[in-house]
Amino acid sequence: MNKQTISKKISYNVLLPSLYLALALSLTLNPFTDGVALKGFDRIVGNALMSGINISSVLRNIYFYICILIPFVTMFFYALLYIIINRQDESINSDWLVLINEIATVGFAPLIFSYLTRYTANFQIQMSIIIPVLLIISIIIYALLFSKKYNFTILKWSSIGVIPVVILLSIFLARMGVTLTHKKVAVSYFVLNWVVFLAMTFLNEKVNFDALKKSYIIFMFAPIAMSLGIELINILSQYDVFIITKIKFTLFIYIIFFLLFVTLYLFNRNSDKPLNKHLDLIYFITVLLSLAFIWTQMPYL
Repeated sequence: MNKQTISKKISYNVLLPSLYLALALSLTLNPFTDGVALKGFDRIVGNALMSGINISSVLRNIYFYICILIPFVTMFFYALLYIIINRQDESINSDWLVLINEIATVGFAPLIFSYLTRYTANFQIQMSIIIPVLLIISIIIYALLFSKKYNFTILKWSSIGVIPVVILLSIFLARMGVTLTHKKVAVSYFVLNWVVFLAMTFLNEKVNFDALKKSYIIFMFAPIAMSLGIELINILSQYDVFIITKIKFTLFIYIIFFLLFVTLYLFNRNSDKPLNKHLDLIYFITVLLSLAFIWTQMPYL
């Protein structure tokens, strides 16, 4: 592959996540409500005036939104990513650059749907938008600050591995009376992701990471088992059969699966056997099933 072809490939790979971030972050603004209150009499009488809205301010917001804000944010992230790439060699670029493009590609579907419903009365930014944005920003932070020192494989693992913990944390916060929102859960995820990544990075020489990754897969099934068990508890309760409370069952399941994970790790930590090539796929499947079960069942939230 010649230098010109590589340059074109990098330009495309940088543009897609940059545009995605710009469009996703722009969802936080509404040109029809931000700064459009009528401050004086408008000679043009219409529905906007009767509602106390300055139509000139709305139009100005739209022009700013489309012609300045989105292009500027896109070019900002494009320039940032391009600078990061140019200061690294190709072997360092490939993994994280491919991943942010995959995240952006998948994320465009819910992003487009969010724009279609952006100006409805009950609109709110969903987890399907917040999590991909935080993941891409996490990867950019990694590429900017840690790529020459720390293994990107650890960040990829922690981004998935913290999800069962975030689910458990969300359940307990809700039980404590905390009003959970998509943003609060997403921020919890972001913080835990970096705590686990940094902890594992500093412990990397003392821990067999391949063995840990191989063993931790069992813990990824904890939310699935919890959700199925809670559904069974709900069914039994309809027949006045009460075996265990939902919160006690949740703790029981998480403790059992954590002990299984520790046992497997102790068994595998001295093993040099290579990882199963389908292990990452299994991780993704458990995450999808966990989120599908939890967010449709919503036992506590």
